[in-house]
Amino acid sequence: MQNLVEQLICVSAPVTLDPDTASGKLLVSQDCTSVQYVEMKLDVFDNTKRLHDGVLASQGFSSGVHCWDTEVGDNNNWTLAVMGETVNRKKKCKMNAKNRFWCFRNVNGKYKKGKKPVSDIDSNERPNIIRLQLAFDKGELRFIDPSKNRSLCTYTGGFPEKVFPYFCTEDVDTPLSLFPANTLNI
Repeated sequence: MQNLVEQLICVSAPVTLDPDTASGKLLVSQDCTSVQYVEMKLDVFDNTKRLHDGVLASQGFSSGVHCWDTEVGDNNNWTLAVMGETVNRKKKCKMNAKNRFWCFRNVNGKYKKGKKPVSDIDSNERPNIIRLQLAFDKGELRFIDPSKNRSLCTYTGGFPEKVFPYFCTEDVDTPLSLFPANTLNI
């Protein structure tokens, strides 16, 4: 795990969720800054933007450096990612860069980069906040624990198209909440 994360000049404008992309198992808050898993599937209109799983941000990125924070708290089942604009939204996402889905996940307390386990995160040091730092022009996406200034997971190699922040949870007790980077007392 890399400490002392490279500090890039980020645009940390608020990232908000697009309810029209949310799967029927996710409830987006009225202010579009948090998402909660629900046990009973919601009755939602099946539009072309709606995902099979997860929810996208309203904003997509095709250049620049962008940062946003997600409070995961005690949530033990979440996925944070960026997803390519042309990914088939009606199917379960294949969790790898080749399929334009760059993700970091917590599945029942185990951290994963896509489907591969990340073994150097101690369960006693679980991050409360995950910062995503997207350097589009540099072709890099970092998942960072800002409280310890350490990199949890990094993707390099570029982005062939516009990408959108992606969020998913399957924990009924703890929602995921979004904030502009550096706005929380960490």
